Amino acid sequence: MQLNKTQLSELLGCSLPTVDAKVRRGMPFKERGRRGGKDWVFDSAEVVEWERQQAVMNSGGSGAADEDELKRRKLAAETGKAELELAKAKGEVATLADVEKAIARAFAEVRIGMRNVPQRVVVSLIGEQNETRIKRILLDEIDQVLQSLADTEILAEDDEPPVQ
Repeated sequence: MQLNKTQLSELLGCSLPTVDAKVRRGMPFKERGRRGGKDWVFDSAEVVEWERQQAVMNSGGSGAADEDELKRRKLAAETGKAELELAKAKGEVATLADVEKAIARAFAEVRIGMRNVPQRVVVSLIGEQNETRIKRILLDEIDQVLQSLADTEILAEDDEPPVQ
């Protein structure tokens, strides 16, 4: 069915400026209108198909999925979910909360270890005048704290972080 611009705007439920904007974006028309003269002519079937294509492009899809495609996607999603659940049961994945707890525990251990460095080296540093030796003692102690952290296994979920 052929429509003028006013009829098309009523069919689409939009304003005349919106129809103009759609024409600028590529909406098909049969005849271009002129001010005070010839009316625009649109083929309603072509316009409806163009609108459908625009909706598909704006949704990021490639068209209406058929029933087989929807079933395939559903099966793939269910399979992915089942594989994730299996990996969780095997302990191969961790929740974000578990990772955050493990990181918090590791930071707590580093903090405790580093804050205890002065207590452990004070006797070695009393009366020491050699700057190189002082640095070496401190670096050795820091390395020991970091190595003990590297050697520590991640605590079980129900373990509490170290307390100072």
